Formats: sequence, C-alpha cells, structure tokens
Amino acid sequence: FQLVMTESPSSTMAPPPPPPPPASQPFQKRQPSTSPSSNQCLATIVSYPQLLQHEESLATASSSNGSIGANAYDVMAWMSYLESVDDALDSLHDGLSSMESLSISNTAGASADARTISVDTAGRTLHISRVMAPGITHTPKSLGKEIGKLISVRIWVGERAVSLLPGSYKLWRFHLIFLGGLLEKNKTSGAVGESLGAMGKQFQKECHRLRISSYLLSVDVALDDVENGKDAHNIANNNNKSSQLKSQSTKQSQSQTGKNRTANQLYHKILQTYERSLIRLHKMPKLWLMYAAFVALHDPSRDPTAVRRIYDRALVALPASQHDRVWEEYLSWVTGILPGTSSDVIANAEENGNGDGKSSLR
Repeated sequence: FQLVMTESPSSTMAPPPPPPPPASQPFQKRQPSTSPSSNQCLATIVSYPQLLQHEESLATASSSNGSIGANAYDVMAWMSYLESVDDALDSLHDGLSSMESLSISNTAGASADARTISVDTAGRTLHISRVMAPGITHTPKSLGKEIGKLISVRIWVGERAVSLLPGSYKLWRFHLIFLGGLLEKNKTSGAVGESLGAMGKQFQKECHRLRISSYLLSVDVALDDVENGKDAHNIANNNNKSSQLKSQSTKQSQSQTGKNRTANQLYHKILQTYERSLIRLHKMPKLWLMYAAFVALHDPSRDPTAVRRIYDRALVALPASQHDRVWEEYLSWVTGILPGTSSDVIANAEENGNGDGKSSLR
C-alpha cells in the first residue's frame, strides 16, 4: 500500500494580518505616573530658586533620548541638594523661633502684631508677621505649614537619592540621620522624658561613665543619685517599675494621642529604611551600630531582644576582622541592662569593704 499525503488548501494560506489600531485612539508614549505627594513636593521646590536649580541639574538628560541626567548618579550632587534643603529648614526654624521670642518679649509702645521678620533662604525671601498684611507672605501658623512641606521635600529627595544610588553609604547615612532627628524633635515636643534629646549632656556623661544605657533612665531620675555612684541596676530597676506603673495607668489615654501614633508610625518607617539600607550595605559595621543604637533609644516597647537580635545579625553578616567594633558596643550595652556586671559597681563594692566584690552581684 502507498499512502499519498495531500495538503489541504487551508494549510497553505497565510495568517491574516493584525487589525490596524483604531483611528480614534492614536498611539501615545506611556508617561511615568507621579503620586500626589510628588506633585506637592515639586510645587514646593519650584518656589525656591536654589532648590529648583538642583532639581533641573539632576533632570538634565545625558543623551538625546534619555530621561535621567548624568548628575543623577553623582553622589556629591545629591549631597549638595540635601544640604541645601537642610539649610532652608534651619533658616525657617530660626525665623519661627525669632518670631515667637518677639511675641513673648513685647515692649511698651510697640505692638507684637506690627513686627515683621524677613528670612532669606534658598533664593526666596519670606516676610513673617503675626497678622497678614500687604507685603507679608507668612504668619507663624503658615510658616509652620511651610516647614512641614520642606520636611516632606527633604524625605522625598532623600528617598530618590538612595533609590538611584543604593550602594552609597554616605547617602544612606545622611538620610537616616535626618529621619532620626525628625523623630527626636517629634518626641521632644511631646511628652517629657521620652527621648535622648530631653536629657542633659552631664547626665549622658554620667550614664556613660557608669556603663549603663541612658535610655533605661528617664529625666525624673535625680542626677545626684547617678553622680553618687549608686547601683546603676537598682536605679534602672526602680525607674522601670515606676514607669511600668505609670504606663499601665495611662496606657489607654496615650494610645489615643495623635502625636504618639505619629511618632510610632515614623519609628516603624525608619526601621524599614534601615532594613532597606542593609540589603546592599550589610558589610558596613557603622550602619549596624547606628541601627542598634536607634532601636535602643526609640523602641516604644523597650524590648532588649530587638536590640540583641540586631547585634547578633551584625556578627553573622560582618567578617571576623570587624567583630571587635561590634563587640565593643554590644558588651557596653549588655553591661547596662544586666545586674551587677559593671566594673564601676564592683569597684564601689570593693571600696565599701567587700574585697571580693561579690555582694553587689545578684
């Protein structure tokens, strides 16, 4: 038998061409979407000529069909941009504080409402007064809103910088320090004794001398007790007990406070920023130490386990040649939270007549 293969006419026909696009919908190049926050930040940047120059220098195309400028991958260009925003924020803060001091020290024959302060920053001149009038650009209330806008610009520019250059330790460090300072100011303007900034420099030095972590103590602890060389662990224990009783009685009221909620949200955002920085810079011991110190100072739960895990992760990620830098900070932190392990406590016990120094150990 012989099989004869025949091709059907339909198999030899070419496939039909694709239909042309409808005339009513011409092809358009897809544009990147911008969030409302980005548009608001750009609107704020436009009002400051110096900041606008930085933005334009970053957006200048490196080629005819490119959309990102060559300066966008220059670390120093981003650092100069961020420093300009910081200078503008400092000038506005100084202007606001000067306006508040003028309103407090009101002299006879001069009305506080008639006083005007001029602030020149980032190529823009702001005229501040208590009452809006011709030639007045801001009142203290509107100036506070302007500072809030510049803070949003600072965060937005910092996020863009570390997104384009995720391997730059300098940019990550500058961005994280600003976020930490922002949380610090948020806490110092709220409840007393919640942040490191509320404590005096002398108090910090004494805590460092006794090898005890200062975040375990609040401001209401008498400085004389620390200077007299009392048992640092007992001071911390008594303070923790009193703070626990206070927190139990005011837990519901504090949970409803909007400022505390904002601080907690900002704290968790900064934690996420630290984790993102460690994806590329996990071999930088300084970044791990900054992370551990931030959690130790600002963790709302005051959980030592969270700090311990960061130090343990640092020892795993870093080579053995850099472990001494981590162990120095790690042991300094541990001696502050464990009872009777401080060398100063043992020395005080020996001075009191216990030569072995074992009576102070528990």
